[in-house]
Parts: sequence; structure tokens; C-alpha cells
Amino acid sequence: MGTCSVSDPAVVPRFPDPGRYAVYRGREYEAGRSTGSGEVLLRVRGAGSGPSRDDSEWSPVPEVDVARIFTRHVSVVWRGVRVHVVNRVDGGSVRVLYSSDPAVAEGLGMVGSQFTGWERVVPAGELSDPQVEEVESSWSDTGRVPPLGVRAVYRGHEYGARWDQGSGVVTLHLGMGDPVPAAGETLGRRGRDGRVVRVPVRFVSRVFTRSASAVWRGDEVQMDVLDRRRVRVRMREESLNVERYGMVRDSQGWFTADVNFLSIEKYCVHERDLGP
Repeated sequence: MGTCSVSDPAVVPRFPDPGRYAVYRGREYEAGRSTGSGEVLLRVRGAGSGPSRDDSEWSPVPEVDVARIFTRHVSVVWRGVRVHVVNRVDGGSVRVLYSSDPAVAEGLGMVGSQFTGWERVVPAGELSDPQVEEVESSWSDTGRVPPLGVRAVYRGHEYGARWDQGSGVVTLHLGMGDPVPAAGETLGRRGRDGRVVRVPVRFVSRVFTRSASAVWRGDEVQMDVLDRRRVRVRMREESLNVERYGMVRDSQGWFTADVNFLSIEKYCVHERDLGP
């Protein structure tokens, strides 16, 4: 007589999904690759969780706004052997991976080889003793610097912005996860997925500029964030560092250099109100 394994939902162990994740504005998202243009792709799942219009859209966000990125590994015990969780499968099953003894893998009916490991889809109810390990990635050195440039506060939330003071209109640039202004308070939307929104200035409580100054190699400089690793330093007066580090003069007369953020000795953030 054959045996039958019955999964009891009451005893199925709970564990998070393995994979690569990022923390963006206090929320955790599955993280994809960098776009190569200062952005990283995050996956938005489910209605109402972000700007996507389907359940698996990848949305780009600035790398400098990503507070943390890490890889999560999950292992469980299945039939007395510790295996790694690969992914969940429809129907309440889990694909697991084993990569040690070929004889053990064969005895468990797993498919694979000693080069790629052995896998099998198993009922979640047969798993026990989950262990979770999160390995930090040195992702964003500059993530600790708040967003720079022109900013606006609308309904208590801060956005990137542009303001022509004579127009009475503030243009908001919505990032992933930013609340979308109410339809009755907007003067139109444009850009990719309608993420550029114009609102009357009367709905905006504050417009300001945020900049950063720093000390780099002993010189006082202005600092702009380029990506998760680098910043651009600018200074008006020529110093020994200009020749030493190959700084170039830009069209506005600043001596500039793109440097590793970790070479910044200290920095200070400044805010100046523009209105309204």
C-alpha cells in the first residue's frame, strides 16, 4: 500500500522569500539590476503598492534613494536534511536545493548534478526549522545624503520639484511610492506613467532648495550626488588639489572632480526657503 503525505496548513512554517531586496523609503522591494544610469529596478507587487499598473512591473528609482540592499538566504529541514529554499511554487509547494552528498540527493529523489546542485518541488508542510540569513551589500554609500536640489512639500510629503515663481504653479516629480496628488488639485500630468504633476502653489506648504557642502582632501567644496558611490565636488578657488587630482573648470567657473563619496571627510546639508 502506498503512503500519502498530507500538508497541514496549521503547521506549515512561515519564512520570507529568498532573493535580492532593497529598502526604499522605509519599504522592502525585490531588487533587480542597476540600469547603468544612476537607477536601480524595483519590483512592485499588488494593487495600491506603487505606481505600477500590473502585478509585476519593474520600476526604476534613483540609486541614491535606496537605503539598503541585501541578499536573503533561507534554509529549511526537509526529511532530516537541511536544504535551501529556491522559490515558492503554485499550490503551496516549495522548490528546494541540496548541494552536498550525491547519495543523499539520490535517496531523496532530487534531480540535478554535483555542479548545479539537486532540486525538488516539495509540499511546504514537510518543511521545518527555517533559518534566514541576510547578507548586506555595500550598495549605496551616498544613500545617507538626503535628496538635493529644489524640493516641495505638498500635503505633508516631500517631492522633487520645479517652481517658476511667476506662474503660481509648482511641478512635482513623483518617485516610486510617492502619493499621487488628488485629481481635483492638479493642473495636468505628463511624463512616463504621469509621474510629473503640476499643482497650484496654494496647495504647497513649502518650496526650498537643499544643497550640501563638504570637506574633501582638506578643501571646502560644494557637493552633488552622482550615484550610489560617487559625488561631484566643486570649488571656486584654485588649490593644490586642482592639479593633484586633475580637477577641471566647468562652464560656470567651478573646479570640479568626480570622487568616491568615502573620500569626503565631512559634509553638511543646507536648506533655503523659496516660498510660497
